[in-house]
Amino acid sequence: MSTDQAAVVEDHSHDRIFVVTFLAVLGVLVGIAVLIGVIANSIDAEGEMEPVALQRTAERLEPIGAVYTDASQVPAAPAPKADASRSTQEIVQNVCGACHNTGLLDAPKIGDAADWAARKDAAGGLDGLVAAAINGVGSMPARGGDASLTDEQVRAAVEAMLK
Repeated sequence: MSTDQAAVVEDHSHDRIFVVTFLAVLGVLVGIAVLIGVIANSIDAEGEMEPVALQRTAERLEPIGAVYTDASQVPAAPAPKADASRSTQEIVQNVCGACHNTGLLDAPKIGDAADWAARKDAAGGLDGLVAAAINGVGSMPARGGDASLTDEQVRAAVEAMLK
């Protein structure tokens, strides 16, 4: 044999070794994948998911929003839930007091009878002052920024701040 023929035979033996090795590695990897699949199926087949887990999964899969191309399709916003358990004093301290304790943004301070009297006269009395608190006026947002307050709770808070 010539050196060229010997080189060709040697190249073929290297190719054969590569193909055999490649197929062996591929066979091992396929075997591992099949084994993992069998184990996964046996684990999943042991029992069905608990109802709580199914519910949580369904909640996570719900859409977070919607796109409406026609205004008539838009659903009405749910009414805010009123928290009747809050006392008038809690509302005044936690909602109204944020601005009315310090006079922030020219809000009349709690206890300043002259400033409140001027606001009450300008609004047309107690009903006008309550309407302004419910609907918002100037820099004050409607219901003092707490949409869960009912009209009665707002009225009680205004009356408490006037004392």
